[in-house]
Amino acid sequence: MFNKLLNYLQCPVCSGQYKFYNISNTEKIYENSGILTCSKCGRSIIVISGIPIFHKYFDNSSAAFDFLLRIIKGDESTVPFLSSILRRSV
Repeated sequence: MFNKLLNYLQCPVCSGQYKFYNISNTEKIYENSGILTCSKCGRSIIVISGIPIFHKYFDNSSAAFDFLLRIIKGDESTVPFLSSILRRSV
């Protein structure tokens, strides 16, 4: 289903198409997790379990990829940011 929705997503900045880069992980919770990168302007969005998280910090694909890997590895430094986005304790 996620792949079907990908065809309809466009970058809000330049209207470019997104390409999805999947993060391989054996944990089921991280299925459909990765980075969406605009083919036109290169801005990125992290995706966790099929849910895109739009934030200015992730505009750079390497920053987005680094942050997503830290989440997957359970890095405690990501907890305040995730809590503020989810508006609940993580």
